[in-house]
Amino acid sequence: MKFFCCFLCLFISIDAMSRTIGTGEWSLGVSQLESDTHYGGNINYTLNNENNFQNTSIGLLAEHSTNDEGTSIFNQHSKLYQSDILSLNLNNEMFLYKPSLNWITEGNFEYTKLIGSQEENDDWSLKTGPSINRSLRKDLSILADVFYGKTYSNGNESENQEYGLVLNKVFPSSNELRFMLDQECWDYVDDQINDNCIQEYSSEYEIKGRDHILAMMVGAAVIDDTQENIYDVTYAYQFSPLDQLKISYRKDKSNLKSRIENIESLLRQPVTLVTKERKIEINKSLSRLSLSVDASQINYESEFGDLKEMNSGIQIKYALRTPACLSCSLIFMNRKNDLQVSKYEEQFFGINYPMRRNMIGLLTVRRTKDQLLGTYFSLNFQLQYRSDRALIAAE
Repeated sequence: MKFFCCFLCLFISIDAMSRTIGTGEWSLGVSQLESDTHYGGNINYTLNNENNFQNTSIGLLAEHSTNDEGTSIFNQHSKLYQSDILSLNLNNEMFLYKPSLNWITEGNFEYTKLIGSQEENDDWSLKTGPSINRSLRKDLSILADVFYGKTYSNGNESENQEYGLVLNKVFPSSNELRFMLDQECWDYVDDQINDNCIQEYSSEYEIKGRDHILAMMVGAAVIDDTQENIYDVTYAYQFSPLDQLKISYRKDKSNLKSRIENIESLLRQPVTLVTKERKIEINKSLSRLSLSVDASQINYESEFGDLKEMNSGIQIKYALRTPACLSCSLIFMNRKNDLQVSKYEEQFFGINYPMRRNMIGLLTVRRTKDQLLGTYFSLNFQLQYRSDRALIAAE
């Protein structure tokens, strides 16, 4: 209830005659899986308000499906909507002293009911605090922020404190060097869950060329009095406005708090997880043909053992440009996932045809093959609408 009061107070504080812009999209879908027919829909809408005192963004996401059984793998296959969701997001930035000192508030509320499960989750989070962004000189700036907030996730409530400091140096060649310090502490209401902090120290150097960017980060993460080195190397090459190659290699460390917020079976003792990921992405356009390919390998390391996950995907889009439908296109997608203990493969083939007034129709045949559950086929139709940016109110 307090969370909604905070939302309401900040919403009322928006000047109704200031510049407010709205944009969003909605979709409706139907899937036929063997003898079962499933219906669903979603809506995603964002309001942005700007005036001389503050910027505010409010987002709404709602999703519903009539499918009430099946596993999560086949939820993605048999229908186009994976669960019942209601999500509200708030971002507010008040200008206390332009342009250096701002007060930032971020809030989120999310209700979910996963298909195939009777569990209903009401999760929320709210944090607020000052942020200082000051230029010390033309090529040197500093960003510092302090946040205090509360989080309720998977039935656990906690108080959180976050501190951040970034020192940024810009060189004449447009390359940038950053030094970063972050700390987050959490205090759970449940005494059985250990309270702790995570500190991260890192530096990043970014090399910018006319058609490429190379970013290199090295640092350390400290959790539970143990230190783990972290790094991230990302290279992106832009062949053309539509063609890109991106390669990344990273190592980071998660913590108990993130695991409690993302898994159903809670681990009550401090368990850290080292993640190493290698990933490559390619986007290429050839006349009517658009190609997207990606592949990744993720290694999870913990005191309970190691786990490896392999992912790969390819998507091909071919523009028909026929007299009957100049903007229609054929789409093929194939994705594979291998989590060492289970494997599944998902494919779909369909036609995408634009309609009037920002409306798009998508007709697909989907196939999902699971190592344990077998192979399923379905026929799916989805109608999408994307709205233009609309000026709702202005001074």
